Amino acid sequence: MIGKYAIDEILCKWCAEAGTDHHLVYYNLKKGDELTIYHPFPGFLIGKAGVYIDKYKQELEKELNKKVKINLIEASVPMSSEEWDKYFKARGF
Repeated sequence: MIGKYAIDEILCKWCAEAGTDHHLVYYNLKKGDELTIYHPFPGFLIGKAGVYIDKYKQELEKELNKKVKINLIEASVPMSSEEWDKYFKARGF
């Protein structure tokens, strides 16, 4: 099982390389292998031809020692009531 701080560290590096603010990223790890990432501009995290998502998916798989499924969801600002609920559930509140 990967720790929360390990995911935070990987996402901070990912955002720095993608040129976006890591404070805008929220995530939820389900069943230890399905990572859902909420961001206002998920295209930055994907990168040109998927270069960033592929690189950091491999890094997450290395940490977990198994395959990881990554879901990117666009979270608009301001959030609708449904997005607000997903945001709080993703942060563990």
